[in-house]
Amino acid sequence: MQIWEWLNAKVNIHCERTSLAAFDEPVNIISNVSFILAAFLAWRLFVKLLRADGSISRHTPKYADIRVQILMVFLIGVGSFLFHSYATMWGALLDIFPIFCYMCLFVYSFLKRITLTSQYNMVLVFVGFVALNLGFKFVLPVAPDGNVSYLPLIIFFLGLIIYLYITNNPSLENMLYGFILALISFVFRKVDMDVCEYFPIGTHFLWHTLNGVLLYILLRELIVVEHRKHKKLQLTPNL
Repeated sequence: MQIWEWLNAKVNIHCERTSLAAFDEPVNIISNVSFILAAFLAWRLFVKLLRADGSISRHTPKYADIRVQILMVFLIGVGSFLFHSYATMWGALLDIFPIFCYMCLFVYSFLKRITLTSQYNMVLVFVGFVALNLGFKFVLPVAPDGNVSYLPLIIFFLGLIIYLYITNNPSLENMLYGFILALISFVFRKVDMDVCEYFPIGTHFLWHTLNGVLLYILLRELIVVEHRKHKKLQLTPNL
C-alpha cells in the first residue's frame, strides 16, 4: 500500500502548475511535441539514408543502438507528457527512465560510431560517465527540481567536444551546436521557478522544445556518419 501511495504522490515543481489537478500544465504538455517530432524526423532520415543506400534492411538488427535511441526519444515525449499531465511519481518515473536509457545509449553510440574508440576505452569512458553521475548525486545536495542530475551530462558533453577538437573529428561542428543548445536549454530549465513571478507559464517548455531539437541533432549526426561510412566503402575499389 505504501508503494502505491508513493507512486501516486503528487509532484509540484514547475512554475506553470498552479494546482495538483490533471492537465494543469498545458504549455509544458504541448511542448512535448518537440520530442515526438524529433523521433519522427530521425526515423525518416534513418530510413532515407541507411535503408535506401542498402546498408540496412527492414529486418536486419544492424544499427540497433540508433533504432533504440529513436524509440527512446519518442518515449521521452510520451513519459514527459504523462508526468506534466498528472504530476505524480509514477509519471516522473516514466519521464526519467527513457532519458536515462537514451543517455547511456548515446554515450555508447558516440564512442563506437563517431570516436571509433576501442572496446576497452569505451568501457573506461562509460564507467567514468557513471562515476561522474554518482559523484554528483553523493557530493551535491539533490534539489527537488532535478537540475543537478543534468550537470554530469553537460560536463561529459564538454569533454566530448574537447576530444573532437583535439582529434580534428569532422563531427565537431554539429556536436558543438548541440552543446551550445544543451547549455541554453539547461538555463531555461534552471530559471523556470525564478521567473515565475514575471512570466507565469515559466520557461520549462523551452527546455522541452530545445531538447527536442538537440536530440534530433545528435541522432542526425550518428545517422549521417554511418551513411558516409557506407558510401566510402562503396567507393573503395576491391583490390
